[in-house]
Amino acid sequence: MIMFKNFNLPCALNFLNYLEETQALLKISEIENSISFSIQRSNSISLLGLTYCKINQINNYYTHFFKKYTQCLWAKKLSDFGISYKEAFKNLKGNELQQLLLKFVNSSGVTLSLLKDFCLFVDVSFQEGLITYLQELLLSWDPVVEIKTNNSNKEEIVFKSTESLRKLCFEILSKVNSESKPDVQNVLLTTWNKVNYYYYEVFSIIIELYEKLTNNIREEFNGYKILLTFLMSYRRVR
Repeated sequence: MIMFKNFNLPCALNFLNYLEETQALLKISEIENSISFSIQRSNSISLLGLTYCKINQINNYYTHFFKKYTQCLWAKKLSDFGISYKEAFKNLKGNELQQLLLKFVNSSGVTLSLLKDFCLFVDVSFQEGLITYLQELLLSWDPVVEIKTNNSNKEEIVFKSTESLRKLCFEILSKVNSESKPDVQNVLLTTWNKVNYYYYEVFSIIIELYEKLTNNIREEFNGYKILLTFLMSYRRVR
């Protein structure tokens, strides 16, 4: 008998080894279909099926259990990011898949390595994931400000360094392949029109990214560069 409260993989495998292969697979399927859903139970039974099929080289069932096991792993990860674990078990397409990607890249703690794994799991191009992440970083930037009182007894808004944002954006850009560069250019130009007017630092980063990407500078950006340099050095008084 296979128990889930204190699931023991070696013991469960020993139990299955007493059965014929067909009976063992039937037993796993029966348990899989009968358990009330929980990440822990689904993870246990899929791991059992995956391991049993690997040991006995049962390729057709191995694929099924590998998919279920991967879904369970991502269900836990999504839950940790504040996203419903149920999303991992849905066959999302189109707009629903795009919405899940947006939720993921806007979650705290996302890394490029994790994003790559996520894109592989949901069958989205890593390049699409990178471009989406880049745009969301620029649009969702929330400045860290400090309020100081100057010599005239007026409060000044001091924006702290955006170096971490700049560094991550350029790291993303370094992983964009040549085929995706035109898409990134379009996204940067589109994002330019959506950024908060007072976030001069983000406009400056967009220009830097565009220059790095194209090895050129748009003529219209030349004037903006001078203006942004002035605005970022200008004291913002409340």
